[in-house]
Amino acid sequence: MKRTRQKTAQSTAEVIMPQELPLPQAQAAQPPICPAELFIEKNKQYLQRKPVPIPYEEYTGYISFKNFPSDMLKLQASNRIVNQDRVKSMIATNVEKFKQTNTYEDFNTVKLLVDKSVHTNDVQFYVADGQHRMHVAYELTNKINPNVDIYIHVTITIVNTAQDAMNYLMHFQNCLPPDYRLFSTNEKERNILQRTIDLFREKWPKSFLVHDGRQRKLVYGNKNKNYRQDVERPHLSDGIIADFIKGPCVIEAMADGSITSELLDDINTYLKTLFPLNKTEKIECLFGQLRSRENPDEIKKLNDKMKTYNKIYIS
Repeated sequence: MKRTRQKTAQSTAEVIMPQELPLPQAQAAQPPICPAELFIEKNKQYLQRKPVPIPYEEYTGYISFKNFPSDMLKLQASNRIVNQDRVKSMIATNVEKFKQTNTYEDFNTVKLLVDKSVHTNDVQFYVADGQHRMHVAYELTNKINPNVDIYIHVTITIVNTAQDAMNYLMHFQNCLPPDYRLFSTNEKERNILQRTIDLFREKWPKSFLVHDGRQRKLVYGNKNKNYRQDVERPHLSDGIIADFIKGPCVIEAMADGSITSELLDDINTYLKTLFPLNKTEKIECLFGQLRSRENPDEIKKLNDKMKTYNKIYIS
């Protein structure tokens, strides 16, 4: 009997090596969506995208101002300080026109910025051009005549970085000679400037009349050669106040932001000893006699004097 060798399954089976499976590719992290971009998406029926987004993505259209709560609109540190005199004048003009025609002035185009590098939970638009008009629109729709809406033509530009936003803003400042003392390097400094200038204007409005008159002439096309020069003593301007806070020689009691009406009164009282008036002079605000760039000795005396005060000024 013939023996046959049975082949085992191991000898006949074809050995199949497992194939190496490709490793899963790491998913690129998606950048968070800026809340302001979501706002644009929700309002696309009112906005049209610029066909050629060079160099930035941009939208334009009309939006009801009531869709823009005030906390959605922010000013950059690089924005100029708001001139409240100009805001009040624009409000008065619009109120008078509404009485006569039942309509407001044309607010023209307001330019807004979205900085994609700012990640917050809130919708934030930076005002690149039109900050005074936005202040006027807010007062009209929220305080003076809340039953009447204002439709504003806007362009919304989306930039990638804070530097892009700064460059875009400075492009629009070339139309008027800017006072660079009114630009800030950060939000805290800007807020201090705004509060201080507003308080000065509230206490001593007459001190700013000459400066504001020159500003209005410039707006209406009369480019006075004295515009770039500071107003004469004892008058004040917003730029002169800014110098007291961040100029070459600062008033230390004002520079930390703890500004109060009482503090200004105390400084003003001491300035009367540095700049004594004759019997015919009637000047309420002596700050106008002082210049940060020209009176370092007087400011040093003032700073030394204020250190001897034991008062605590609560802002």
